[in-house]
Amino acid sequence: MADQGHSSRPDDCKGRWNVDSLHAHFERWLVNVEKHYDARLSEIKEATATALIAVEKQTNAAFAANKESVTKTEEGQRAYNAQHNDLTRKMEAQAARFVDRERLEEYEKRFDTKLEGLKSDIGRLQQGSAAGTERRTTQSEHRQQSNWTIGQAITIAIVIAGFVVALIEVLLKSQKP
Repeated sequence: MADQGHSSRPDDCKGRWNVDSLHAHFERWLVNVEKHYDARLSEIKEATATALIAVEKQTNAAFAANKESVTKTEEGQRAYNAQHNDLTRKMEAQAARFVDRERLEEYEKRFDTKLEGLKSDIGRLQQGSAAGTERRTTQSEHRQQSNWTIGQAITIAIVIAGFVVALIEVLLKSQKP
C-alpha cells in the first residue's frame, strides 16, 4: 500500500478503488493531461507564429539586400564597361600614332645609308689631313658638316630607338589579357 501523500488516488477512495472512484480519477487525469497538452499546443502555436514572422522579416530583408546588391553590381559593371571602352579607345589611338614595322625598316635603311655615307666622308677626311693649309680649311668645313650630319644621324637613331621601344611596349601591352 502507498503512503499517504504519495498516492494518486482520490481522497474519497479510502484505500480501495471502485468504478466511480476510478472513473473520477481518470476524468481528472484526462482533464489535467488535456490542460497540459493544450498549454503545450498553445506554446507551440505562439512559437511557430513568432518564428514565421521572424522568417518573413528575414526573407524580406534578404530580398531587399539582394536587390541592392544586384543594383550595385549593375552600376559597377556599367562603370567598368565605360572604363574599359575608354581604355580601348586610348589604346587604339596610341597604336595609330606608332610606326609600323615596314616604316621602321624603311627608316633603318635610310639611317644605314646615311651612316655609310658619313663613314666614307670621315675616311676621306682622315686621309686628306696631311695636305696643305687649303686642304685643312676644306677639311675643317667638311668636319663641321660631318659633325652636324652625325649629330642629325644620332638624333635620328635616338628617335628610331624611341619608336622601337614604344612599339615593343604597345605590342607587349596588347598581348596582356
